[in-house]
Amino acid sequence: MRFIQRRAGLAVALVLLFGGAGVVQAVPTQAAASTEVHGTGLLPSSFRWSSTGMVVSPKSHAAHDLVAIKDPSVVHCNGRWHVFASTVDKSGNYSMVYLNFTDWSKAGSTTCTRCRGATSTC
Repeated sequence: MRFIQRRAGLAVALVLLFGGAGVVQAVPTQAAASTEVHGTGLLPSSFRWSSTGMVVSPKSHAAHDLVAIKDPSVVHCNGRWHVFASTVDKSGNYSMVYLNFTDWSKAGSTTCTRCRGATSTC
């Protein structure tokens, strides 16, 4: 406790000695308004969508009769795609699966690992 009191006393003495000259304050300033316009801000009048078809589909096994795999979270790291996704079975039970692969063309044939430990093919 005596050490803390000495430090506090030293801090007060320094502020009194230097009058706060060493104190740095950061005061936010308003940025200048930009007058540069990027594009028109209008959306195109038509859109086109293309799909490769189903990339991963639910495949059931003895313990889980899956009807859907959805809501993927995808990360690319060290040359592999890592995917976490939700699954739902015929009884309405949800679970999570993890799969990884190097090429999206192999995604449908990779093994899914249920986050509880059981495995099945996606």
